[in-house]
Amino acid sequence: MRKPNLGKTEKIAAIILVWWLFAFPVHAGSLTPELAVLLEQAEPDGKIPVIVRFVGKVNDRRFDKPIGIKGTDSESRKIKRTEREIPGPAPVKDKMDKIDRKQLIRALKEKAHQARTAVNNRLLSHRVEKVRNLWAINAVALEADARLIEELSDDPSVERIDPDVAISMVQPMFSGHSENRWNLDMIGAPEVWKQGFTGQGVVLAIMDTGVDGKHPDLEDQWRGGNNSWFDPFGKYNLPHDPIGHGTQVAGIAVGGDFGGGAIGVAPGAQWIAVKIYDDDGTSAYSIIHAGFQWLLDPDGDPDTDDAPDVVNKSWGFVDALDQCVAEFQEDIQILTQAGIAMVCASGNTGPNAATSVSPSNYVESISVGAVDADDEIADFSGRGPSPCGEAVYPTFTAPGEFVRTADLTLGGIGDPYVEVSGTSYAAAHVTGALALLMSAHPDAELSDLKQALSGGAKDLGEPGPDHEYGYGRINVPAALELLQNSSGNDSGRGGGGCFISASNDSR
Repeated sequence: MRKPNLGKTEKIAAIILVWWLFAFPVHAGSLTPELAVLLEQAEPDGKIPVIVRFVGKVNDRRFDKPIGIKGTDSESRKIKRTEREIPGPAPVKDKMDKIDRKQLIRALKEKAHQARTAVNNRLLSHRVEKVRNLWAINAVALEADARLIEELSDDPSVERIDPDVAISMVQPMFSGHSENRWNLDMIGAPEVWKQGFTGQGVVLAIMDTGVDGKHPDLEDQWRGGNNSWFDPFGKYNLPHDPIGHGTQVAGIAVGGDFGGGAIGVAPGAQWIAVKIYDDDGTSAYSIIHAGFQWLLDPDGDPDTDDAPDVVNKSWGFVDALDQCVAEFQEDIQILTQAGIAMVCASGNTGPNAATSVSPSNYVESISVGAVDADDEIADFSGRGPSPCGEAVYPTFTAPGEFVRTADLTLGGIGDPYVEVSGTSYAAAHVTGALALLMSAHPDAELSDLKQALSGGAKDLGEPGPDHEYGYGRINVPAALELLQNSSGNDSGRGGGGCFISASNDSR
């Protein structure tokens, strides 16, 4: 996992640190305290990147069914997954699949359109040219001077205005080279492959630094088409990763066997990706929001259900330990309500207790800590409890020390494999494990899949769920057996991390 750096206004950012540290409750039209400070310091004609959130949310009870492990959170949602055809470069799900998701997307877009219309004239009068539409959270991102910000703050359609905080990442903790694939054996992936389940028919999303689409273990697994790659910075039309972290995560989740044996947990699955960091490792809140939004509707058409089944997000606010930083909770709630599993690394923030990070510690996230080859919790693995709710933190553990995976191909120079450590890579194992279970039981509800993983996990540490190992280290064959016993038959298709620090000086 990697960590977001403070910029020019670090001391102010220290208050709003790590991906909007505070979810201040504010009245409609009011400025957040962070933005008020920036306005006081701004030059007369200076522009400040902001996110303008509008009043009103889509709040239909049809979409208000959080997914969790039974006995830990609320009632599981009832959206089912169905078989879909996968030939061609960019397949989509059957039109009868997830009708609620289509309705949800339409409702979100309509609400956002109405809100944006209310302020369009104001934006035009101030000659605001670049506006990023964040319809999923009923907001827009733009650069505005103090006068426009104050006008918008007085507009009754505006709920609040926040700084569009700049973020940056740190590099993975360790690297090396190894031929050992102990991690796949530990979780039982090869045993599930032998039963005919390799992740086929499942789409995984990597929300990270990008993915090296030319890597021989990843190029054939890319779904392809214009709905399978999103670069919000507008630099690359095809999958690209100048940093390597996203490629390493993808390799563990879905990597193939070009090097003589599969490196990924679900080599039969497909992947799509959103590049949420620029080439220098920087980003901004609005970029991350846009990434989440794209995952909900990659091609922009609600009628073609091309969203992924699982999202891997191996990044978080490591500068805000044991805090509930809610900046992206609404995004994750919406994706979860749409039936998409959200897997997140627990953070390289251990070994102390109460070292959880957001967005991993949201109730809606599936948080993953790291164990070594001896099934011992890694010293660096983030621990609970979570300040965001009563859920166990982390949810699960998985291999995360000295794991072999894909690395940047660099035009054929050097070894395209690397050994890595971090909870980013532990999370990728759970992402792949969910794909294996989904390929075996395409009609299983997400709550059932999570329940099977928790019930089949190897209990480590204190008896029962705890805040070091969660429900335990995942065991995919045991989880699959639980699913098969509960369904009564085989219905399958078969045959470190990016942690963030924040600043508010740039976009």
